Amino acid sequence: MAYQRILRLFELAESHRHIHPERSREYMRLAQRIAMRYRVKMPRELKMRVCKGCSTYLVPSVTMRVRIRDGYVLYTCLLCGREKRYPYR
Repeated sequence: MAYQRILRLFELAESHRHIHPERSREYMRLAQRIAMRYRVKMPRELKMRVCKGCSTYLVPSVTMRVRIRDGYVLYTCLLCGREKRYPYR
């Protein structure tokens, strides 16, 4: 039940990201709180789409910058500047 609600909140955040960016951010905060409250793991693909600094829904070249470095991909949030590294092979 909680997992389905988290997925629905991600869908809503995606659809509202252009029209109401603040509402989209609130959906992300709510999804994170639900996951923590009910101890549900968010899938890696979804977790990578949320900035841990400001809870923004991350969209490449709109709300985040993507850079490829030696052995990792660097995601930078354009709103708060927080960086996250993801290794690749």
